[in-house]
Amino acid sequence: MRRKMLIGLVLFATAVAVSGCGPRTDARRVPAHLVHHFRKNGLKGQYQRLNAKAIGAIEGGRYGSREQGFLVEFAKFEDPRKAAALAKKGFRSKDGDQVFPCYANGQFVMIVRQRPPDKNVVKIFQSF
Repeated sequence: MRRKMLIGLVLFATAVAVSGCGPRTDARRVPAHLVHHFRKNGLKGQYQRLNAKAIGAIEGGRYGSREQGFLVEFAKFEDPRKAAALAKKGFRSKDGDQVFPCYANGQFVMIVRQRPPDKNVVKIFQSF
């Protein structure tokens, strides 16, 4: 009897501990949800998938328009802390000459390569 109670207690404690582990995940996706949000806020452009794994993200891409004069890149990380760390230091170009500003919103990061003249991309991104 006592042994069964002890085993049950251990199983219960293990289940509680495992269910609380790991970072919180966000079901929103970069191509579908984030691009739709930008389009809904008046920034219409083209989306192109990029290799997000190169920066440690799980997905990402580039979104921009020559007509509206903007270019941003998005990435989604599994861990929001990684997104915050990238936003804090900025994104350095491949040749290392330029550091682009980055902004974090939970698991998502936006790298601003060219700001549109008539819209606040940071405000739009933060409202996602």
